[in-house]
Amino acid sequence: MASLSGVNYTKETASPKAKIENGEVFGSVHYLREEYALAGAVLAIGDTISGPMLPKGARVLDAAIKVSATLGTGGIIDLGYQASADGLEAADPNAFVIGADAGGQAVLLKAAIASAALDKKFVSAVRTEAIMTEASSATTGVTISFWIAYVIN
Repeated sequence: MASLSGVNYTKETASPKAKIENGEVFGSVHYLREEYALAGAVLAIGDTISGPMLPKGARVLDAAIKVSATLGTGGIIDLGYQASADGLEAADPNAFVIGADAGGQAVLLKAAIASAALDKKFVSAVRTEAIMTEASSATTGVTISFWIAYVIN
């Protein structure tokens, strides 16, 4: 039976102690959140709902998309981000949540193991956005919201 030491354990027990980044052991969880209410028009493939900036240095802990009611016969949404202004982060349209399907029902979908930005530490600030990958037929009475939880140094 092996006794293994993690990176931060090693820093903590070293002599002299090594610095552990604030967000790694002691950090406050921050949230960014956005919402959009349908206002008389269907959402087409490729339509985006822009959200707040995720700051430089953010390490993503969790993310989710909630659609309050059916988007009609279609309506699949991904949650991702645009490329950073400095070019250090490439755009990833489904980095947080992949395939929230609100066709025929309300939906709440959280980040899954395939979510590329889960546990990612961003080297630059990025604009978050929800992206339609399947058109909707609903035009009103639906609110789409998304949020991302992260720690930052």
